[in-house]
Amino acid sequence: MISATTGSIALWSSVLSLLTETSAATPMCRRGRGACPPEDVGGAAAYMDFMEQISQRPLNEEGRRLLEWAGEDFDPARFDRHAANAALLRMAWNRWV
Repeated sequence: MISATTGSIALWSSVLSLLTETSAATPMCRRGRGACPPEDVGGAAAYMDFMEQISQRPLNEEGRRLLEWAGEDFDPARFDRHAANAALLRMAWNRWV
């Protein structure tokens, strides 16, 4: 298991599990769960507030504003395997993995 934190203060944590070793030159993600928080959301507490605001139905003015800021198609349950693999490829290219 690999654990990685982001930023000088550990606000976010990602856990990667190596299930099998392969001869592949670069790591590859086969599945995952959930979307990454939007860029510049402001840390864990701010993300929880963001999630609370965009989850209210009907959306109030603040919820609409936040959803527009994050991208109206933002779905916290959606995992983008292609984006994850692109990030892994960039890390491998830069020798970060």
